[in-house]
Amino acid sequence: MNKENRIVHGRKKGTFCLVGGMLLIAAAFFLTLFNIYDSMRAERNAGGILKGLEKEMEERISADSSDNSGISDGRGDQSRADYELFPEKEMPVIEANGIWYIGILEIPVLDLKLPVAEEWSYESLRKSLCCYSGSLYQDDLVIAGHNYRRFFRSLNHLAPGTEIRFTDVEGNVFYYQAAWTEVLESDEGKAMTMASDDWDLTLFTCTYGGRQRIAVRCVKKTGSD
Repeated sequence: MNKENRIVHGRKKGTFCLVGGMLLIAAAFFLTLFNIYDSMRAERNAGGILKGLEKEMEERISADSSDNSGISDGRGDQSRADYELFPEKEMPVIEANGIWYIGILEIPVLDLKLPVAEEWSYESLRKSLCCYSGSLYQDDLVIAGHNYRRFFRSLNHLAPGTEIRFTDVEGNVFYYQAAWTEVLESDEGKAMTMASDDWDLTLFTCTYGGRQRIAVRCVKKTGSD
């Protein structure tokens, strides 16, 4: 190859690299725009579901207020909630927008208040948080959420002691505090859902690339029931 041909070949190669780089930048730009749009759409959906769920919960609690608020435990006049007497009971649910929900999770320091679906699916995760495994009443509940801006994106910034609240659809409020944060690989599912005496609630989300999981282990505050 003579000098002139080498120059032409070099220019073509440089042009291809330039075009390829511009295409990659454009793809990254449109991906960023899509992620922003998807996050905003999820926020709007969650907000609408939350309003409907709160309304349904208020109606249920109002209807139940005329009934017994607890079940006698047979030890005098003391009354305890049925979930305390029967922790193995299924978590009650309310339907909203075609999906069944077990309650509402709140993290005040993040100004976060979101509905939690009874079962997880990719479609449900695009609208709300989801119960991934376990039970609220048996202290092994695991809640999953996308890393959307107004969902679980800031989960890894929760300091130990941060207050977390969960209200089930019958109006029972459970108070927790963040204990510590773990980073787990995507194949460590058993570690994510493992029940432990060291924690009572787990919140988790994916890292941006999806290769790892951020898990916040939480403990129930004494007397929170």
